[in-house]
Amino acid sequence: MDTPGADSIHARHTGVTFQYMKNCDALIYVTYYNHAFSRADRQFLAHLGRVKGSFALDKMYFIVNAADLAATSSELASVVEHVEDGLRSAGVEAPQIYPVSSLQALTAKGMGDDQQLASSGFVEFESVFFHFLGNDLAGLAVQSAKRELKQIIRQADQWAATLAQGQEARQLQQNNLQQDKQVFQQQTGELAAEDKSSEVRQEVSELLYHVRQRLRLLAGDLFTEYFHPVLLQDDGGDMKRKFAASMHEWLSSLAIELQRELQVTCLRMENRCITWLNEAGEHWIQQLQQRLTLSPALSSGELSAWSMPEVLEAELELQLNTAEYWPYFKNPKSFFEGGGRKRLREAVEEPLSGVLKEAVDRIEARLSDYYCLEMVQKFAELTARFNLQWEEWEQGLASLSEGEGEGAETWLQITADLRVLAEELKQ
Repeated sequence: MDTPGADSIHARHTGVTFQYMKNCDALIYVTYYNHAFSRADRQFLAHLGRVKGSFALDKMYFIVNAADLAATSSELASVVEHVEDGLRSAGVEAPQIYPVSSLQALTAKGMGDDQQLASSGFVEFESVFFHFLGNDLAGLAVQSAKRELKQIIRQADQWAATLAQGQEARQLQQNNLQQDKQVFQQQTGELAAEDKSSEVRQEVSELLYHVRQRLRLLAGDLFTEYFHPVLLQDDGGDMKRKFAASMHEWLSSLAIELQRELQVTCLRMENRCITWLNEAGEHWIQQLQQRLTLSPALSSGELSAWSMPEVLEAELELQLNTAEYWPYFKNPKSFFEGGGRKRLREAVEEPLSGVLKEAVDRIEARLSDYYCLEMVQKFAELTARFNLQWEEWEQGLASLSEGEGEGAETWLQITADLRVLAEELKQ
C-alpha cells in the first residue's frame, strides 16, 4: 500500500499513514541514490524511529534506489553510510538498508540475465525480505498455534481421563464440578471488577511528560529553520506577512509533531495495556487452578483489536500572538546579525512552554479516560471469553459417553497425534 505523502501537513494524512505503519506486516521506505533528506523526510523518519521499538519484529526496510548511478563500489558504500547516519540521527536504530537498481532489475528480469539481476541488489534484498515473511513473520503465527495446541492437548487429556473412569468416579466428578463452578463464577466476577485506572493514569502522565520535554527541545531546532534568512529576505515583499507566515509554519510544524508523538504514545499505551491484561489473565488462571479440583484449559488469547482515541485537530493547535513578537524584527540585518532572532527565541520560550503544557494537559485527560474505559471493556471481554470456555468445557464433559471406558482409547489416540504435531511445530 502506497501511503499518503510523508511530508503532508494534514493531520488526516498523518493519521492514515500511522495506521498503515502500525498494522502493516512490513514497511519499505524508498529513497533515491542522490536524494538528500528534506526537513519533512527527517521528521517522518524520526516518527519511524519512535514507533520502531514498539513492534514485536523489525519490519522496516530502507531501500536506496538507483544504486547503478554509483561510479564505484566505494562511492556506493559512502552513500549507504550517509543514509545510515541520517537514519540513526533521526532515531532509527540498526536500520536495514539495501542499495538496489530497480532499472537494472527490471531489465535483467525481462532478459533473463541472472548475473545482471544479482548485481542490481534485488536478489539480496528479496532473499532477506522473503525470509522475514516466511520465517520471522510466520513464526508469530506458529507461536500462537503452539499455545492453542497446548490448550487443546490438555483438554483432550482430561476427556480421555474422564472416559476411562468408572461410573462412581464420574458422578463424584460431576458433584465437584458444581462446587468448582461456584468458585469459578466468584473469581470471574473479581476479574471483571479489576481496576487499572491508577496505573493507566500514571502511565499516560509519564509518557506525556516526556512528549512535552521532547517537543520543547524540538521547538528550538525548528525555530532556526523557519526563522531563516532565506525565508525572511527583504526582497520588496511584505516583511510583516513573511514574519507571520514563519511563526504560523513553525507552530503548525510543532502541532504535527505533537500529533505524531501522540500516535506513538497511544501505541505504547496499547502495548502496556495488553501486557497488564495478559499478566492479570495468567495470574488469575494460576490462582483459579489452585482452588479447583478440575478446570478447563483456559486461554486469554488475543482480544479484539484496539482502536485509537480520536483527537480533534483543534486540540492540537498551538497559538501565539504574532503581533506581540513582531517588534523583535526590525529588519533582516538586525534580526539575524544583531541578535534579534536570539531575543525572539528567548521571548517565546516560556509562552510556548505554557501553550504546549495546556495542549498536552487537555489531551492527557482525554487519553486517561479513554484507556481507563478500554481496560474496563477489555476485562469484561476477557471474562466473557473465560465464561464461554468454561461452558464449552462443561458441555463437553456432560456429553461424553456414559459407557465404561467407551471412547477413552479414541481420545488417547487423538492426544498422541496432537503431541506429534506439537513436536513437529518445534522443529
